[in-house]
Amino acid sequence: MYEGEIAPKEARGTIIAMYQLFITLGILLASIVNLGTKHIPNSGSWRITIGIGMLWPIVLAVGIQFLDESPRWVLRQGYSERASRTLAKMHNTHPLHFYIQAEIHDIEQSVRTELALEKPSMISLFKEPTILRRFFIGMVVQALQQLTGINYFFYYGTILFSDLDVGDSFVTAVILGAVNLFATFGGLWIAARFSHRMALIFGALWIGVWLLFYAFFGWFSIMKSPSNPSAVGKSMIFYTCMAIVGFATTWGPLAWVVCAEIFSPRWKSAGMGVATATNWTFNFLIAFFTTKITSAIGYGLGWVFAGAILVGAVFTYFFVPETAYKSLEAIDKEILNGIKPWYSKKGRREHDSTS
Repeated sequence: MYEGEIAPKEARGTIIAMYQLFITLGILLASIVNLGTKHIPNSGSWRITIGIGMLWPIVLAVGIQFLDESPRWVLRQGYSERASRTLAKMHNTHPLHFYIQAEIHDIEQSVRTELALEKPSMISLFKEPTILRRFFIGMVVQALQQLTGINYFFYYGTILFSDLDVGDSFVTAVILGAVNLFATFGGLWIAARFSHRMALIFGALWIGVWLLFYAFFGWFSIMKSPSNPSAVGKSMIFYTCMAIVGFATTWGPLAWVVCAEIFSPRWKSAGMGVATATNWTFNFLIAFFTTKITSAIGYGLGWVFAGAILVGAVFTYFFVPETAYKSLEAIDKEILNGIKPWYSKKGRREHDSTS
């Protein structure tokens, strides 16, 4: 939410996508730590892992002291000049630059409208169909991000690939984490260059196809007739990597981008909270039920994830509005005006110099 409010619209998609980039870095580092501690015969194998994890909140707590409040938050407190300075700092220009003043004017109008309305509540949520629709979009997008099955591979990769005769499954987990990390750099480029809607649609189709391959070969070649598990296992790792590439370049970063952009300022904190809670709820459900489901259908769980994300392509086409290169106020106006998602076009990229 903070990144969505403070980032220039030209770079907002890329900046928010970097949230996912550092998640992938964390996954890779965790896999490397697991690989390095797997041979420790005592409780140090998990104590070291948790101890390393405690370092990053300290970095966050210290680093956040050097960040400015977002211009929208500052304007809500009535400090127009401070908001101009913060926005100018983000654009590396002077607070009186015409672009900065135009942005401040738009944000001030939005804040005035927001403050003139009653405080958000669950009752007022159901009185505003467009807001309720945004909550629905945010929740479904975040649920679908988890239903790509990405954490199915990262949480249980060492178990999934341990029976495929492809070597050390801990090394395989590191390989998957590395693919995830480096492919996310492609996601930053896609977030900065292309329609977010179309990227999500094509990403869903890409992920779905490779998950179908994964499930098909796992079901028929491993579970039904395991004649050459090593060769099939290597193929399944390849299919998994291809699905991860699709996730890392589209649904991984862009789900967060869309959710940070579709909510009006008045409902942003509540909307982002509910959307993120949905993500973690499905994250938990996948972690909790995967072993129970795989004990019954094995690699067939890949079909479930493939079906879910293919449905996600259809959902994106009919429900998710375009947000690329548009100010948050412009996105809000389009949704309020009832523009159909398939008619919403990518905004024009600003080329004016802010020097």
